[in-house]
Parts: sequence; C-alpha cells; structure tokens
Amino acid sequence: NDATLKNGGTVLGDTLICRERFEIPRNLVVIYYHDDEVCWCLNLSEWNNGEAPVVAYDVFGRKVDRKIAESFDEFMRQHLMLYSK
Repeated sequence: NDATLKNGGTVLGDTLICRERFEIPRNLVVIYYHDDEVCWCLNLSEWNNGEAPVVAYDVFGRKVDRKIAESFDEFMRQHLMLYSK
C-alpha cells in the first residue's frame, strides 16, 4: 500500500528493476512484471487526454513488442473480462 517502496511487486520497484536489468526506456512505467519474462508498461510518451497505452516490453529483445491496450482503463476491462469467465 506504499507506492514509494522500491522493492519488487510495486510499480516503482518493478520499474527500477526493469530499468536496471533490461534497460527499459524512461518513458515506460512497469505495471506488471513476472519471472524476468513478462513486462507490461504504460507508455508515457504516448500520453493523450490523461491516458497512456499499455504496451508489452520484450525483455530479451529490449524493445516494445506490441500495444496491449489503448489505455489502462481498456486494459483493466479486458483483464477483468478474461478472468471473470
């Protein structure tokens, strides 16, 4: 419940870990990170009307792989629909 914690499992902590390990650009903020393989981020360089798209960052290729959703809201709706079935 503390966004300032720098350990894994927090947005700040996971972002700092991924910047160090995988050189993610400063415009990406990690919202989901799992097992040194999956890294989903908000792309702040495409911030528009208070929303940023959610992208997948390829930790092996060290680049944005694909856009997952146009906004965090859309991402959460998709995620909740997937797991509510």
